[in-house]
Amino acid sequence: MDINISNVLEPQALLWLVPILIIFLFLLFKRFVRDDLVDKKQQKKFKRVIFVTRLLIFLLLVAVLAKPFGEVKVSSPGNPKIIILIDNTTSMEVMNTAFIPELKKELDKQVPVSLENIGSGLKSDLADRILDYLEKDTNLLLITDGNVNEGTELGDIALLAANLNSTISAIQIEEKEKETGVYISGPESTVAGVENTYVVRILNLGAQEVRVKITVDDEVIINEVSKKDRYVFQKEFDEGDHRIIAEVSAAQDYFENNNVFYKTVSVVKKPKILLLMEGSAPFEQIVNELYDVTKQRSIPDNVNDYYAVIIYDLPANIRGVDKLADYLVDKEGGFYGNGLFVVGGFDSFDRGDYKNSLLESYLPVYVGKAARRRGSSNIVLAIDFSGSSGDRYEVIRDPNTGKITALQKVGSNIQDIEKALAVSVINSLGPDNSVGATIFSTQSAVVQELQPLFLIKNELINKISRIQQPPGQSFFHIGLSGAYSLLKDHVGSNNIIFITDGNTGSDSIRQQTLDTARTINARGVKIYLVGTGRNVDENFLKDVAYNGGGIYFPADQENRLKILFGEPEESKFGELFDLFILNPYHFITQNLELDASLYGFNQVIPKSSAQLLVTTQHGEPAVTVWNYGLGRVATLNVFSGNNNLGDLVNKKNSILLTRITNWCIGDPQRKEPYYVVIPDSRVNYPIEVIVKSDKYPSAEGLSFTRSGENQYMTELLLDKTGFHQVLGKDFAMNYEQEYQFLGMNPRLEEVVSMSGGKVFKPTETNDIVDFVKTVSKRTKVEKTTIIWPFLLLAVVIFLLEIGIRKIREVKLNR
Repeated sequence: MDINISNVLEPQALLWLVPILIIFLFLLFKRFVRDDLVDKKQQKKFKRVIFVTRLLIFLLLVAVLAKPFGEVKVSSPGNPKIIILIDNTTSMEVMNTAFIPELKKELDKQVPVSLENIGSGLKSDLADRILDYLEKDTNLLLITDGNVNEGTELGDIALLAANLNSTISAIQIEEKEKETGVYISGPESTVAGVENTYVVRILNLGAQEVRVKITVDDEVIINEVSKKDRYVFQKEFDEGDHRIIAEVSAAQDYFENNNVFYKTVSVVKKPKILLLMEGSAPFEQIVNELYDVTKQRSIPDNVNDYYAVIIYDLPANIRGVDKLADYLVDKEGGFYGNGLFVVGGFDSFDRGDYKNSLLESYLPVYVGKAARRRGSSNIVLAIDFSGSSGDRYEVIRDPNTGKITALQKVGSNIQDIEKALAVSVINSLGPDNSVGATIFSTQSAVVQELQPLFLIKNELINKISRIQQPPGQSFFHIGLSGAYSLLKDHVGSNNIIFITDGNTGSDSIRQQTLDTARTINARGVKIYLVGTGRNVDENFLKDVAYNGGGIYFPADQENRLKILFGEPEESKFGELFDLFILNPYHFITQNLELDASLYGFNQVIPKSSAQLLVTTQHGEPAVTVWNYGLGRVATLNVFSGNNNLGDLVNKKNSILLTRITNWCIGDPQRKEPYYVVIPDSRVNYPIEVIVKSDKYPSAEGLSFTRSGENQYMTELLLDKTGFHQVLGKDFAMNYEQEYQFLGMNPRLEEVVSMSGGKVFKPTETNDIVDFVKTVSKRTKVEKTTIIWPFLLLAVVIFLLEIGIRKIREVKLNR
C-alpha cells in the first residue's frame, strides 16, 4: 500500500492549526512537576526532550487532520466467460472439429460458455464476423483455420481486441482430410523477348505424392510425381496471348475443383523507341532486337509517338531538347508519362557540357566533380523498440507434415539485436554527418537531438545501449513522424534510417505508414529501411522505402549505407572497378546479378529526390532514376574504353540495360489506338473489362459505359473455369479463392498473440480456463484514508514522555 501525503492536505485542516498550536505551547511551557531543586543542566536537558516529543505529537496530529490516503489495489475475478466462435466456411471441411462438443462440455463445468457459428460457404469474412462479438472485456475462442478471403484483415481485429481489454485465442486444429491443389503466380502482361518468372505453388495436406503437370501453350514443360511445394520456371514469349495450365492429382483428394489453375499472359508488340546516337555501338544491336527502334541525331516534332527516348553519349546541344519537358509529362497522352534514358560516356555529362543545361534539368543527377560530397547529411535513426525483451514461445513443427507439435519457451533478445544493429549503422556513417536518434513503439521518444557525429558518437552509442523499453505494438507512422520532427527545421540533405522488422497485422497501420512516408518524402526527406529480426516483412518495408524515396536493406546488408553516408573513397578515372547494386528491390535491379568490370565514369551526384540503384565499388553513381512529372528518367554513368559499355553489353549484364529501358517505357500498350484489358479472375466474381477504342465497342451480352477519352468499361460474370475470350482477348477463370488457401493459416498465431491471447490444444481445457480467469481479473485502484499509523505513533510518543516524567519524578522524590 502506497501512502501519498504531499498533495492530500484538506483545506479545513488548516483551521485546526491555531488551537493546536496554542495547546502545544501551553503543554510545552507548563510545569507539571516541581523541579526547583533540580540541577540547571539536567533541567535544560529535560526540557529539550519534552520539546522534541511534543513537537512530534503536534506534527502527527496535524498529519491526522490532513487525512493522508494511500492507493490500494483491489482485485476482483471479473466475469470469466468464453464465447466460442466456430468457422463454418467450406475450407473447414478438411479440418478436424469433432472435439467441439467435448470441449464445450468440459469448459461448461468451470466457466460460462456460449457457442456461435460464424461464416458459411465460400465467403470467409472471418474478421467481420468476429467484430459482431467483440466487446469490452470479452474472451473469444476461435475454432478456425484463419483463412480470410473477404472483408477486414484479422490483424485489425487483434489491435481492436487489445484496446478493448479483450483477448482472442484459438484452438490448434488438425487436418482430417488429405487434399491437394494448385495455383500460379507471375506477370500477366509482358513484352516480347523479355524473360519472366512464374511460380506454381502446390497445396498438399497430408504430404502425399502428387503428380504435377505444367503446360505452356500446349507444350508440357513439367510432368512428374513429387512432394515439392512449388515449381519455378522462366519463359520468354512472342507477341500475343499465351496460356499456362498447372494440374495436380493425388491418390486422395477431398476437393477436386482446385486441381487445375489457368493463367493467361498478354505479350504486346515491340514498343517504339527513339535512339539518339552518332556512329554505332553494341548497345544499338541489343535495343534493335527487343524494340522498334528509330535512330536519329535530333529530337523530331513527332517525339510523342515514342514510348521512350534513349540518348547515347551525346553532348548537351541536342537539337529539339526543349521538346522533352512536354514529352515526359505527356499531357496529350493521358495520365502515364513517357520515358528518357541517358547513357554516359566520353562525350556526355561532365564531358558534354551538361552542367546547368536544359537537359540536366530533366535528369536525376547533377553534373560536376565538386558536387560529389558525402558526410554532411542530416540523419535520424528511428529504432523500433516494440519487440519483447522477455520470454517468447517458439512454434515447433513436425518436419514431415509441418503440423504444430509444441510451443517451446525461449529467451528473446530482440531489443539487443536492434541495439547492436543501430550501433553498426552508426559506425558506418561518416563523422561529419549530423546524427540524431529516436525510439518508438506506440509512441516516439527522442534519444539524441541532431548533432555532428564526431562530437556525440560515443555518447550516442552509450545511450542506445542503455535503453530499456517494455514491449508493445509497432506504430510505424508514429516512429516516422517522431524522426521527422528532428529534421523538419534543418536544411540540407535530410534522411531517416528506420530500423524495424515491419511486422504488424494491421492494414490500417500499414496504410498510415505508407501515407506518412509519402508525405515526409514530399518534404525533402529520404527514408531508408533496415530490416531486423527473424520474421521481417520485406514486402512492406520495400513499399515504405519506395514511398519514402529511399532503399530497403536487410540486416546483413546495412553496410551498404556506407556507400551513401560513409567517407568517400578516392577513385581514379581509368582504374578498373566493379559495380555494386545498392538497391536490389527496384524493378530494374530485382534479382539482378552483375559481374561487369569497367574503367570510366562520369562525375555526377544524384538529386535529392532521385533513387540511386547501382554504384561503383567506391560509391560513384552508376544507375540513377527519378520521375520528372509523370515521366520516368534514368541515367547510366559508367562505361569502358572505345566509346562503348564494355562488360555491360554481354549476355548476362545486358539485362541491366533492357531493364532500364523497360522501366522507362512503362505500360507498353498505352499509345495503342485499340486494346482490350481483361484480368484473370474467379468464377462467380465480377470482372472489369476495359476497352480503348475510337468507336463504341460491341460484344454479345455486354453493355459498355464510357470511362474516359476513347475508353470504355463493363463488368462480366462467369461461372465456368477455363479460358474464355471477349473481343478477341483471352482471359482465364479459376476456382473460388476459398479453395486456394486450405489448412491452418500461419498468421493466425501472430494475430492471436497480438491480442494477448494464446493458441491451445483441444484437450487443454484447464489451461484455457486458467487463462480466461487470469485475463478476466480486474484490478481497481481505490483511495483509503491512512490515520491509525499516525495516531498510534503519537500515542507511543506520549506514553514514552509519561514514562520519562515518571522516572524523573522517582529520582526527584529520592
